[in-house]
Amino acid sequence: MSETTSSPAQDDGVGVEFHVSYFDDRCNRTVTEILDDETAAYRLADRMVAEEHEWAVVDKIYLKDRAHRAA
Repeated sequence: MSETTSSPAQDDGVGVEFHVSYFDDRCNRTVTEILDDETAAYRLADRMVAEEHEWAVVDKIYLKDRAHRAA
């Protein structure tokens, strides 16, 4: 997996989360999981790609305000 290393201007209020999207062939759906740890996100993506037809994408999302993550 490759990763993009662009980042916004340094700001104390910026948080980061990682969205891992993958195809779950057990239910024939695309699933997205949200993690706070980049290493864990890439480990999950790697686990989801066991067969040639499977895929996973890790998106690095910058958050201005951590309160937006509530849900």
